[in-house]
Amino acid sequence: MAKNLKLPSTFCTARRLRVTVYTSGNYMDINDIPTTGASCATAKQDKLKVCGVEASRRLAQNDLGRINKYKSNILSVAKQKNTDPSIIAAIMSRESRGGSVLKDGWGDHNNGFGLMQVDKRHHTPQGTWDSETHIAQAVDIFNSTLIQIEKKFPGQSKESILKDARSQSCISQYPGLVSAEPGLAQHLQTATLLINSSLSRNTLKAYQTAWRAFNKFLTHHSEETSGIKHILAFISHCHTQLTLSHNTMRLYLAGIQHFLSLRDPAKPYLLTSHAIRAILRGIQKLQPVVSIKRLPITGDIIRGAIAGYNTGAGNVRDLNDVDHRTTGKDYSNDVVARAQFFKNNGY
Repeated sequence: MAKNLKLPSTFCTARRLRVTVYTSGNYMDINDIPTTGASCATAKQDKLKVCGVEASRRLAQNDLGRINKYKSNILSVAKQKNTDPSIIAAIMSRESRGGSVLKDGWGDHNNGFGLMQVDKRHHTPQGTWDSETHIAQAVDIFNSTLIQIEKKFPGQSKESILKDARSQSCISQYPGLVSAEPGLAQHLQTATLLINSSLSRNTLKAYQTAWRAFNKFLTHHSEETSGIKHILAFISHCHTQLTLSHNTMRLYLAGIQHFLSLRDPAKPYLLTSHAIRAILRGIQKLQPVVSIKRLPITGDIIRGAIAGYNTGAGNVRDLNDVDHRTTGKDYSNDVVARAQFFKNNGY
């Protein structure tokens, strides 16, 4: 069942910035995603004597006639929301068996509404239980989950973990709170670590990148200080030479501010400078609106999003075991296997 989720259709990284639009259906082929299919407990719904992928396919086949009644609405919503229609059909099959297990449109002890079981405890159901409006709401919830899972698991390969470890081990090359008094110096070193720990790993990495770029710029121009005029020159360099976006430059400034504040906690906030705010506004006005195409969504992310639709994105804690907290502990694997059936049968 769909849990409590925010429903962003766009991302905007700062107030009044131009919106960058992300779509939600740049999936890999559902047939290429490995799956273990339905559990034996789930298979018992139709008194099947098989488990796994074969059970999922038979369950989906048993629902095909009922799902086909809503095919035009499924395809319409899929096109509107840029979402794989086979996943919509598969969720509909798993959640309500194409509506056959619902009573007056309700299921799950009267908490789940409609073909795709929108949870009334977390959402206000829209439309009638079998309407296109209902399907569109459920798909919005799924796509929101997908975005949350992508952000939650931006990269989990061993290579990325080792790279992060190396980055963290080099933290000493960046400014920190210091004191000539030995007793105070130890506490300030701990304070520096705590301040850096307040940032997410990815944010700290971005700040470190900004700091390195800024110091490289100063060194190239034989400057050792970092006053407002140097910041302005660096922003100009980022715009004309590095062709960085307005949003990236704001991130760089936040990183520079972070390390300048560690070097001198009394340092004024950079964005309070009229000149810096003005140059950023100028760059923003010159920057065209850009729609960014997302990279293909991996199978692990798709399974994570499907699991999150059932149990909530917060309960998906490990991409290697996304079904740990799902209904039947097989939800995403079963839905993927059903989706593969629907993909091969006109969806």
